[in-house]
Amino acid sequence: MDLWKILVFGVLRLNLNWDYNRLLEMANNQANAWHGMKDKDHEYKLQTLKVNVQLLTL
Repeated sequence: MDLWKILVFGVLRLNLNWDYNRLLEMANNQANAWHGMKDKDHEYKLQTLKVNVQLLTL
């Protein structure tokens, strides 16, 4: 996952107080509204989001 995407997903999770399931839903279903955040052939997995967003706290 690109550093930019990790940062954006981390900011969304913390500032909007979303759990990982809500973040996953937005990343896979609503991200096409966010410019450059959605690859047409890519779907994020829950564990991928958890691992990458948690890297921000290190």
